[in-house]
Amino acid sequence: MRRIGLLASLVALAACTSSPAPVIHEYLVRREPGPVKAAAKEAPLLHLRALRVASHVKGITVVRPDGEIDTLVYHRWAAPVADMVRDWLIADLEATGRFHGVLGPTWSGHRATRDRTTLEITVRRFELEEAANGSTQARVEIGGLLSHGGRVLPLAWVSGRAPVESAAGPAYASAMSAALGEAAATLVDGILAGADPAR
Repeated sequence: MRRIGLLASLVALAACTSSPAPVIHEYLVRREPGPVKAAAKEAPLLHLRALRVASHVKGITVVRPDGEIDTLVYHRWAAPVADMVRDWLIADLEATGRFHGVLGPTWSGHRATRDRTTLEITVRRFELEEAANGSTQARVEIGGLLSHGGRVLPLAWVSGRAPVESAAGPAYASAMSAALGEAAATLVDGILAGADPAR
């Protein structure tokens, strides 16, 4: 009798392990390409030397009304948050035509020291925020330090937000793109002002 019960348990376990794994949906937050202004030959290089992301941001992060932080299980970003923010900022900065080039954090060549314009970025928020009334919005907060001409200029924290239209992965990505675009545009304005030699 015990043997039959054990056999039944093994069959049930095998049935459980043979069920199909849940589908994981992946999404990207990325900037659509736009017009790029040609930079003057004497325009400086900008080195985005470091980009840090708050430790609580893991995958698609959701902040509940009571402050609890969750990470979605079956939906996730297809690339690290740092990479998506870096690519967006570099594209926005290159599009201004104010820099001869924008070097990423992995650059270690001598060109990075040709001028003294470097940038360090911190992503403080990159999350979905639920309100008590059931609505959800994407929230992004970015700040940083700009080193130019021998001085270090703290960049003000900037934020972007956008409503999430539905509880689905594509809506999360669309809202986060809008929020990041708003924050990045404001941050780029601060970077350009800080790198202006006349200031």
